[in-house]
Amino acid sequence: MPIVSPSNNYIVGIAKQTNEATVNTVEEYGAPVFSGTPLPMEGMDRVAVTDASAIDGDPFKLGDQHWEASNLVFPSFGLHMGRLLFSLYPTDTISGAGPYTHTYSGLGLGTTWQTMFHTDILGGAVEWTYEAGQCAGMSFSADENGGPLRVGYQIVGKRPTVASYTNATPQSTSTDGYFTVKGAVLKYEADSATPATELNVQSFNLAITRPVTPLATADGLSVAYLGIGKVSFDFSMTLLKDDHEMVRGAFFGAVGGSTPSNTIPTGSVEINCVHTITGGHSFKLTIPKVALFETPPEPDPAASPLTAAVTGYVFKPAAGDHVQPILINARSTAY
Repeated sequence: MPIVSPSNNYIVGIAKQTNEATVNTVEEYGAPVFSGTPLPMEGMDRVAVTDASAIDGDPFKLGDQHWEASNLVFPSFGLHMGRLLFSLYPTDTISGAGPYTHTYSGLGLGTTWQTMFHTDILGGAVEWTYEAGQCAGMSFSADENGGPLRVGYQIVGKRPTVASYTNATPQSTSTDGYFTVKGAVLKYEADSATPATELNVQSFNLAITRPVTPLATADGLSVAYLGIGKVSFDFSMTLLKDDHEMVRGAFFGAVGGSTPSNTIPTGSVEINCVHTITGGHSFKLTIPKVALFETPPEPDPAASPLTAAVTGYVFKPAAGDHVQPILINARSTAY
């Protein structure tokens, strides 16, 4: 009786292209995933004419063949993380003499092209190469269950091919370690630009989205153009309820308010992650200006723990980007 192939034999790779036309044949970083994969995509339609037929017309391809990865979720590896961040933030400013601090900036400006790869999940000889991709967004999340900070990655590209490539040594959670918020410091403040250390964060999710739209042409078999949309932000937290500040701020214009107001109090958030193996390595996300609006919790006869759902509305800060990442790792050169 044959044995069915397991579905966890899988590594996703990425490499920065030197320009739009030069497709990589060497994988720069490879990593396992929690979920998701780059996938070839195309549309189909049927010929619809007034030919008195009682049966639908034959199908045809729309000529919009491209590739997407919309639900990739990686563990937060120290070196691999930098490549992902640089595909969304076009400037990597380095300081330090080892470990090295990578400060990312320029969100919303032009970014580099990426090639992606993945191994054959059937364990055969077929290798996929995905050409000329543009990052469509990243997300960062963690909860009370611990483990790696989860990094969501979205990307859209021009042409998928079956083409051989040189594999990188895959990142490993056991030997390379990863970033986690367990044992780190989470900070927020409802009405101050200086966040304070808090102990009641049960979970959080920060998403930075930059839509990328594949654009077909009349004569094209695959997509030759990509449309880049505006950057947007989503931030949410679940808190173990311990005060009324955010509810009062949301409805009454101040954390100590008591009457309706159209004032929006703004605070700040800082997410710090530590590395499980290398003590000098770290990852930090700062949201310098954000309105934290809490949905008032409801009573529960079952006496469940009182939690609060918080939505963050991200503002443009006085200086720098709306969300500011800083990565400290062993890479001495810019990404």
